[in-house]
Amino acid sequence: MEISHLMYCHVRLFLALHRYFSELGDECSIPTILFFDKPTQVYFPNFKRDLGDSFADAKKAEKDQRIPTERPVDDDIQAVQNLFSRLSEYCIELQKELGFSPKIIVTDHADDLVLSNEVKFDTLVNGNRWRTRGFIHPIPRKAETDSSITDLPT
Repeated sequence: MEISHLMYCHVRLFLALHRYFSELGDECSIPTILFFDKPTQVYFPNFKRDLGDSFADAKKAEKDQRIPTERPVDDDIQAVQNLFSRLSEYCIELQKELGFSPKIIVTDHADDLVLSNEVKFDTLVNGNRWRTRGFIHPIPRKAETDSSITDLPT
């Protein structure tokens, strides 16, 4: 079985368990949060090629450096967009059925994707891009009316 198929099996299993726990409602004490760490690594395993200021730069570098026997980059991009589309559709589906949208946290290099359900990828990442902001730096808080609260240092 191809590695990408195994990844999809795992994602589907986690979503199925998550849905089950969500449907239990107050009878379940498991939080409705899922965390996926680099699920697209099966498509872009060599992150050393990802040094650009944008994901478009990374796609071009990946395309230029792949050997002819590897899958085309465009096929991999489509698979990545399908994965994120399905995660978005899942959240919308649960919102309609159960009245709340679960939180799915994904750490990944993928960016600027075109989702099949017409949800703008930008609305999902909320401006939290490691390429421009750094990887684990806190976002400075805006000064509030209370003078004792100030912006965090950068």
